[in-house]
Amino acid sequence: MSDIFKINKQLSVVNTKVKFLQQKISLKKEYKRKISNDIRKVRAHKLITKGALLEILGMEDENNEVLLGFFSTFVEEKREEYKRIGEKIFSERKKEKKR
Repeated sequence: MSDIFKINKQLSVVNTKVKFLQQKISLKKEYKRKISNDIRKVRAHKLITKGALLEILGMEDENNEVLLGFFSTFVEEKREEYKRIGEKIFSERKKEKKR
C-alpha cells in the first residue's frame, strides 16, 4: 500500500509539472500570436498610409507596373527636394481643409 501511495504522489507531482509546462507553452504561443498581430497591424497601417498618398495624387488606379517603374527611378540625391514638394502639398491640403 505504501508503494501505491508513493507512486500516486509522484504521479500527482508529475501531473502538476505537466500542467504548469502546458500553461507556460500556452502563454508563449499567445505572446507570439500577439507580437505577430502587432507586426501585421503596423505593416497594414504603413501600407494604408502609402496608398492614401497615391489617392491624394489621384494615382490610386494607376497600373502597378507604371507605379513600380516610376518609383524605381527614385534619385536619392533629390530626397530633400522631394520632401519639400511633399510638405508643400500637405500644407496646401491643410489650408484647403480649413476653408
